[in-house]
Amino acid sequence: VAVSPDGRELLAQCNYNQGIVYRVGVATGAVREWKRFDWAARGLAFDASGGRVFTAHSDGPLRAWAADGTESRVGGPALALA
Repeated sequence: VAVSPDGRELLAQCNYNQGIVYRVGVATGAVREWKRFDWAARGLAFDASGGRVFTAHSDGPLRAWAADGTESRVGGPALALA
């Protein structure tokens, strides 16, 4: 689970083996699927501005995403995010 810097959203990897990441509105409880991967996300984090999301995956790379879900950069390898 990752909490946005403003505390308004959560990211949650709920389906361990399916690689589905959800965005949850803290105030409303609204849940929506944000990204679906072929592999599990082992770590989730927001950047300090809340404008980017980082995912670490079981297949190795660290990925950076814009808030709208478009991939902005790939790096790696990464086993987890703190």
